[in-house]
Amino acid sequence: MNQIEMERLEARRLSAGNVVGVLLEQHAQIRELCETVGKSTGSVRQAAFDELRALLAVHEAGEQEVLRPVSRQVLGEKVPAAHSEEEREIERLLVELELLDPAGDRFAQRFARFAGVLAEHVVSEEDEEFPAVRAGRPDADLDEMGVRLLAGRLELAEWPVGTFAVLLDRARTVYRV
Repeated sequence: MNQIEMERLEARRLSAGNVVGVLLEQHAQIRELCETVGKSTGSVRQAAFDELRALLAVHEAGEQEVLRPVSRQVLGEKVPAAHSEEEREIERLLVELELLDPAGDRFAQRFARFAGVLAEHVVSEEDEEFPAVRAGRPDADLDEMGVRLLAGRLELAEWPVGTFAVLLDRARTVYRV
């Protein structure tokens, strides 16, 4: 069983709206999109990259605005701060990728680095943050948080794609309301 299948299996074991389940499913989607971008060319690569950028904006904003405050309460500041720092690096690398031609060799090289950093970040969240949040909050709270993430993603799906920075700003605004 690969990592994508394991994330989806774990997500299905949780209630439909559980925040950890929602985030695990998004992690699986992110991994799939990274594989598609890495293996494809032309319009398929561009479409997968655009979808990845949009998903990452919604995902990272949701983690920052919905998950991270609870993580700080149950874990203290160290682990959530480290994950937030990793996310800033991911955001920086993604903005650099947006400036490159997806058909070029430079894009492929930079994307491979980006995908590696992103994969390490996903593993650290799943190993450190998610179990602590699940243990530290009742299921009803976790479900409420997950519903917020799902509602935000639905609202943001109606917006046209822009740069990652614009998408991230929109997503943060949605989750702060």
